[in-house]
Amino acid sequence: MEPTLAVDPCPYVSWPKSCAPRASTDSGVMSCLSFQSRRSRSTRKCSWSPFVATAELGCFIELGWSHAGHVLDLYVEFRAHTNGLANPFGNSLAGALSYLGIPSSDVCAKRRMQEMIAASSSFSDEERHAVLAYCEEDVRMTTKLLKRLWPIIDWPRALTRGHYMTCAASIEAGGVPVDVALIRRLAEVREDVASSLKASSEFYEHGHLILQRVGDHIRRNHAEWPLTPTGKLKLDVDTLDTYAPYDSAISSFKRLQETLAQLRGEGVHAGSDGRSRAMLWPFSSKTGRNQPSTSKFIFATTKWNRRAIQPSEGHSLAYLDFVAQELGIAAALSGDVRMKRMYRQEDPYLDFARMAAGAPAAATKVSHPRERAIYKTCALGVNYAMGAATLALKTQQTDSQARALLDLHRQLFPDFWRWSERVINHARLQGAIHTDFGWPLHVTQETRDTTLRNFPMQANGAEIMRLVCIFASEAGVRICAPVHDGFLIESATGDLGSAIATMELAMDRASELVLDGYKLRHTVEVIVDGPQHYPIGDDAMETWRQIMPFLEADV
Repeated sequence: MEPTLAVDPCPYVSWPKSCAPRASTDSGVMSCLSFQSRRSRSTRKCSWSPFVATAELGCFIELGWSHAGHVLDLYVEFRAHTNGLANPFGNSLAGALSYLGIPSSDVCAKRRMQEMIAASSSFSDEERHAVLAYCEEDVRMTTKLLKRLWPIIDWPRALTRGHYMTCAASIEAGGVPVDVALIRRLAEVREDVASSLKASSEFYEHGHLILQRVGDHIRRNHAEWPLTPTGKLKLDVDTLDTYAPYDSAISSFKRLQETLAQLRGEGVHAGSDGRSRAMLWPFSSKTGRNQPSTSKFIFATTKWNRRAIQPSEGHSLAYLDFVAQELGIAAALSGDVRMKRMYRQEDPYLDFARMAAGAPAAATKVSHPRERAIYKTCALGVNYAMGAATLALKTQQTDSQARALLDLHRQLFPDFWRWSERVINHARLQGAIHTDFGWPLHVTQETRDTTLRNFPMQANGAEIMRLVCIFASEAGVRICAPVHDGFLIESATGDLGSAIATMELAMDRASELVLDGYKLRHTVEVIVDGPQHYPIGDDAMETWRQIMPFLEADV
């Protein structure tokens, strides 16, 4: 049976803007707030306007309460209202009220109450009354915020964003299936693991990093290396990322530093039900992408951590992702015919290398990894106007070679470059730039051209990801995690093929809607049948092999 998607759950697609709800009175505003009946413990089927809907909906899911109706998330709409603008107050409810000049309760008192609630598992009668009063005050403040934002809300795109928040809440509540015993064992031995890894590194001695050794290696092998304002060698993640592909010692050092940071942190949490959960924090970046915790969200941690992902017996996981999503979006939006043709090739980055006579026709990812890395860096870097000096640094070429490569890109893809310039000019003239589904970035004198060039690819990529989540969730696919341009899904083993087919249909449909009919490519990268563990790449496996003896488990 061919997979199908449910009736379009996206209000922007199915609901004309002229039909969007309007209210000019306080009662109209209040009707947009759902009422929770303490007797029936069910919500009225009406629109609902929380602040960070994933928090409230997560509570609903935990308590088994149902929710129906549209969601208008005021956190998301406040972010849209201020995205790109200076906001010294932050994006909390108190910050939003302060930014808009709405009198609110004492911030310090709110923080003390939040700390008391988080630290307690039971409350006295007096504390219960205080908590209820605190929650009631938040409702009153949210109502004031709704009244202020109502006239400027972009209906019905705002409801599409709210719909995604309901999907995000379900994803957060469901979590990722993991090997609980393995994660707990890793937490127990992390100090021993860190000591052992340091002892095996040429750059450490007696548990301490010897910067002189790092500097000696760099001076022997690299003519240039970025420095800090104080003249010291830069050893941040971005700098190490630049040199790691061309220097095995730096690559190992980078993996070690990432692993040590992971072991020092709080780490991935595993619930007793065998699920790891973390907040996705949707719309937290300027481009509207999720920004989950880099220590708690398992796909944002070091890659060897993914080895702990494990579906239960009778269940399977699949990881699907878009192929070269940013390149495909650039090709679609710019209308560059040659770039579209390149994107359709099996490996677009190697095809670019062949077009530029930088690799032979028979080149593969295995036979020409360096050439592929150079042309991939260029193909993605032009999206945010990477200059010759930066390209030279990232690809370990001379400045003249990098300039020649950028010039060649301009010659091969002139329509893309003309479109990219128009993007900047239009954004500067209008004072804002938007995705087709309405996510805005306000433009000021401080907004960099590189940000404006890259925004269409990143922000429209985020729109596509959100629509996939909406379509697939409505069709019954269980999404465990959205990961930049990919998804981890779960199903009963016998149903995995159907779930994958439905997911692929959702990915097709989402990209076609955002990109005016242009369909992005996608692939199934990983399939895991329980109780097998998630596979990891060779680099991550190298670190994992060093960790395994401490775990006393053959995984």
